[in-house]
Order: sequence, then structure tokens, then C-alpha cells
Amino acid sequence: YTTVFNEPKFCGKSQDFIFGKQCPYRNCRYTCDRNSSTFADVLLMHRSDIHFDQLPIERNPEQIWLYWHDEPGGVQNQAISYQFNWTISYRFNAEVNIGAYGLTILRNKPLSFKEVNSYINEQFSNRQPYAVWFVSNCKPKARLYYYDQLHLYYPSIKVYGDCVLQNKTNHCHRHSHCETFELSKNKFYLAFESQSCRDYITEKFWRSLAYGTIPIVFGPHDKQSVEKIAPPNSFIYTGDFISVSKLAEYLNEIGRNRTLFGEYHQWRRFYQVLHRPEDIEHYRFCELCYRLNTNENRIYFSKVQKFHNENDDD
Repeated sequence: YTTVFNEPKFCGKSQDFIFGKQCPYRNCRYTCDRNSSTFADVLLMHRSDIHFDQLPIERNPEQIWLYWHDEPGGVQNQAISYQFNWTISYRFNAEVNIGAYGLTILRNKPLSFKEVNSYINEQFSNRQPYAVWFVSNCKPKARLYYYDQLHLYYPSIKVYGDCVLQNKTNHCHRHSHCETFELSKNKFYLAFESQSCRDYITEKFWRSLAYGTIPIVFGPHDKQSVEKIAPPNSFIYTGDFISVSKLAEYLNEIGRNRTLFGEYHQWRRFYQVLHRPEDIEHYRFCELCYRLNTNENRIYFSKVQKFHNENDDD
């Protein structure tokens, strides 16, 4: 019903492109035609693109209003006045939650032991024992403080952005050659989230896995949030260490121990990760189609901000 980040979403795309050729349900149709909004089963509304003065005045009680928001909090005050039925979100308890920022899938055919070991040997030999961090949001202080402490014990960290070096030229933009180079030539990535919210695991984590670095995770409320969706034994969780110095010791050990390094890449034999929107969005919309075919209940959030603003201990 709305645009997505001010751009029409999927207009002119085939249903196979939107829902995926492998989606088991084939009876869903996506349209950008506003004339269909009165009898559509779902109206999809993206959080930052909603114009509340343009929403339908009369609402079909059988119609689902779907609120799409992939960030913690930030729900508009106007949304209080509207009853949204379902949500698309990074939150695991959202009706549509698969692939907000990335996805772990099984390979069609497992790699051989030889292929995996060859990959591990090559990566261990060609990568430096550095951790890389691309950071642009300087407001969250907890992760900056943790970085400062870690850097005291593990100085082999490359940081890009204004938050640490205050150097306007020290940038490594997303999808740039610089980013690709750094993620391909170093062993670790600081996947430090900006907010410590339940289930909030963003592209930082998935991108590092896709490029072959080992993500060092700081931010999600608990380790189990990451384990639910990440490949097995694919990341290092800062909360597992009693001190920053112990984490630094462990990173040094991984950097010089090929066997230990390889343990964080054995998952690649059976799994692969997806992180580009064009690779994961059809999984999300297939899940939406699945919900429409199987969910009989109509849940109404009279205060949709309560769902997105729940604290981590709820």
C-alpha cells in the first residue's frame, strides 16, 4: 500500500520473483494497484513511508493491515490510533520474521571434507589476524567503550569511520572495494550492534560471515538470539568471556591455530548464508503467503508501538 524507503516495491516484478519459485504456496498475488486496496487481503505499510492522512477511512474488517519495521522502537505516535494486525520485523515473534537482514540455508549438496579443508587452509594462510570494524553511528556508547577496552589487550583492530579516529578520510563504505578487501584479508569482524535488543542481528553479522570473517558479536540481548538463526559455531560471543583480556587471549590463539580457526568454518560444508536483499526478500514474502494460508486468527495491536518497544526482559 505504501512505498518502501520512498521507492515502489516489486512493481512490475513477476510473482515468482516476489515469492520465490520454490514457495510451496502459489495462490498469493502482489500488486501496486491502489484500486485493488479495498478488496485486497493484506495492505502492506512500511513504517517510514506511511502517510496517516492517506490511509483508508473505512476499513474492511476482514483485511489485514501489515506493519513493516525492521528497527527497534521508532514507531510513530500516529500509529497508536490504528489497529495493525500483523508485523514484518526482525523480531522472532513477528508474523513475518524470516530474513530481516540475513538467512542461513542448507546447501543443495554438502561440500566434501576436502573442499572445506582446502577453504580453511587457504583462508587461514591468506588472512591477517586483525579484527575490522566499520562504524558510522557514534551515539551508542556501550560498544565504543567495549572497543576501547578490547583494543588495550588486542591492538590488532582496524576501525573505519569517525567514531574512533575522528578522521574524515578514514571511511570504508558499504559495497566498496575497500570493504571487500578488508573483509577478505582479515580473520575477524566486530559485529557490534548499535542497540542491545532482543533478536536484533543486522547486516553487519551476515556480511562478515558471507565474506569469510569470524564475527565477534556484541549487542543482542542473549546468545540464543544469534544461535537461532546463525550457522552452528560460526561466531564468537563477547558475553562468553569473563573479561575483555580473556577474549583477547582467545583471539590471539585463533589467529595462530589453524585447527581452532577451522572450527569456525566447518559449518560451510552444510550451510551457506544469504545477506543481499535480492537473495532473501522472496523468503520473507513466501512466509507472508504461508501465514495467509494457514493463520486463521486476526491479531490486533491496538498499540503497535508496544510490540516494537518491548524491553528485552519481557
